[in-house]
Amino acid sequence: MYPKTEQDAPEDTSNWLPVGDGGFHLYMRIYTPDMDALETWTAPTITEKGL
Repeated sequence: MYPKTEQDAPEDTSNWLPVGDGGFHLYMRIYTPDMDALETWTAPTITEKGL
């Protein structure tokens, strides 16, 4: 996923998420999770890349 403004849009836009010039917040919503699975599950790592 590439959250970028339109000016910085990548050539391949299949994973592009258009965002504004201001701040950006990424949220993960999990509906009705398996409580046993949550004991060992960890959220994916978010890595900022200078593309």
